[in-house]
Amino acid sequence: MFEGMTVERDFLECPSQMLENWCWDLEGLSLMSKHYASGEPLPRELADPLISLRLANVGHFNLFYIHRALFDLELHVRPQVEIAKLYNDIQERLLGYRSQDGTNFAANFLHLMNSYDSRYYSYLWSEVFSMDLFDTRFKKEGILNPKT
Repeated sequence: MFEGMTVERDFLECPSQMLENWCWDLEGLSLMSKHYASGEPLPRELADPLISLRLANVGHFNLFYIHRALFDLELHVRPQVEIAKLYNDIQERLLGYRSQDGTNFAANFLHLMNSYDSRYYSYLWSEVFSMDLFDTRFKKEGILNPKT
């Protein structure tokens, strides 16, 4: 059993990310979605297209996290750095565009100096664990199976 902040940082986001999978599962989506007045479950013909959107923009989503993780790591290993330039250089290389002139994203990137410092990558790493947990137990055996 584990709870909260007592787990390794690489695993910290895993439980919440694993539960997000329930929203993309027909059984889970049916539990969470009912008509506000009648209580009727979401019809299958509406649920299936929603579930199929799971992978929409996944490439950009992953590049977004890789960009911030790389920026976080680079910032914490270099002795001196022009922060805004580093951020923009990585962003342009990975995402193909630069931030608007006169802005400094890092000034608002709280993960840089809290307990995630140099470990922003853990969001993506936890996603790997969460997918594995969901696919090998919950998806295979059913999300409502008491044994899972």
